[in-house]
Amino acid sequence: MDISHNYAAFCHGLIFENSCYRAGSPNYKTKAASSLFMVLKSHNLKTTKRVGIVGGGPSGLFAFREIARAGDEWLHVTIFEKQSKLGSGMPYSPLGASKEHVTNVSDDEIPEQDVSVGDWIKTLPQERLGEYRIDPEKFSEYKVLPRLLFGEYLTAQFDRLINAAKEKGIEVDVCANTEVADIIDDPDTETVTVVTAKKKAISFDQIIISSGHEWPRKHEGKIANYFDSPYPPDKIRKKVNYPIAIRGSSLTAIDAIRTLARENGHYEKREGNIPVYKSASEGFRIVMHSRSGLLPAVRFHLEDSHLSKDAVLATEEVSEVREANDGFLPLDYVFGENFKKPLQESDPEFYKQIGDMKMEEFVELMMSMREKVEPFDLLMGEYKQAEKSIRRHVSVPWKEMLAVLSYAMNYPAKYFSAEDMLRLRKSLMPLISIVIAFVPQSSVEEMLALYQAGVLDIGSVGEDC
Repeated sequence: MDISHNYAAFCHGLIFENSCYRAGSPNYKTKAASSLFMVLKSHNLKTTKRVGIVGGGPSGLFAFREIARAGDEWLHVTIFEKQSKLGSGMPYSPLGASKEHVTNVSDDEIPEQDVSVGDWIKTLPQERLGEYRIDPEKFSEYKVLPRLLFGEYLTAQFDRLINAAKEKGIEVDVCANTEVADIIDDPDTETVTVVTAKKKAISFDQIIISSGHEWPRKHEGKIANYFDSPYPPDKIRKKVNYPIAIRGSSLTAIDAIRTLARENGHYEKREGNIPVYKSASEGFRIVMHSRSGLLPAVRFHLEDSHLSKDAVLATEEVSEVREANDGFLPLDYVFGENFKKPLQESDPEFYKQIGDMKMEEFVELMMSMREKVEPFDLLMGEYKQAEKSIRRHVSVPWKEMLAVLSYAMNYPAKYFSAEDMLRLRKSLMPLISIVIAFVPQSSVEEMLALYQAGVLDIGSVGEDC
């Protein structure tokens, strides 16, 4: 997409971007969609307002949900989607998943829909459920789902919302199989024009950009056996008899591992949760290469599964703090209010250890603790901790508060000074990216099985790579 005009579009549109699969961030987006309606409602309600949604994946779904709930017959919504159907986006469609891939969020962690995943599961034919080995009577809202099945759920919810919106009198147009090439802002007319790849131009009063994931190709197709991303998964479904290098060690890397492992061997169940992996060839091996040589943390039970309750600083509070700090919102203030203060109540013993620490001191402590332990030994330890957390429905408070912090910083980050933004990127974000990856238990079990079989390992390449 040519985004040369997009910066000006901020004055009329709302920009939504997917960055990970973490539930919670959609709540931020739906709040933004509600804000859009305050703007629209302030206009003449007798005049039809046209709203465009660029991207019909999960973010587009949650934005449209707020529009459908708040809108009326004065509204006309057009949804642009590059794929043939709405809802699933890239992560939950064949573009980003196969049957072996699972979500890292459960039913209780996604923004509330009119029909829960559990209720929707019960409407599916047994043949469909059998493909994923799901018993609807034993389905739990705390379990992760196959990604493709979750994509079907999102599609069904989008269809349901569109029908409900039309019944309210809202006009809805769906432009499927439509790629957006450009978005042009016109301040004089207060309109934003969407230009499709086929040169069709449509003007709107407001737009929401929720175009999601994009995987640029730099070397793929030019260098043999080199892939810039593992998506779509079918392209890396290869039988090999040689080592494979994976750049990175987080969720995308784990997607590749799940696909490659099944194509080059199989898992056998044994007593306990960790299976045995049997490789089909002696040469097959996977080595993850990351800057730090660290593995991401394991998914645990979230006490506040939507990561949103009372998490965002009040507008009045932000204004007061900025006024006292030359227009800036100090990162240390946000770290104290959205991380340390909640810990004082939820985990007082842990707070005693870190309450007087500055942000950099806390990050150094947490990272050094991870670095002292062999990556797969740490993975096993966190797996056992997370398993207990989920079984008992008891959170790991400091990890949950870090996830809350990552969510709560979305809005006030624009008021950080340049120095604080550098501190955020250099110090805090590396820890956040590790802790809130939330690797599902089944993925951890498979990784540990591969490691124990001598098939999977990880190495550090340093910060310069």
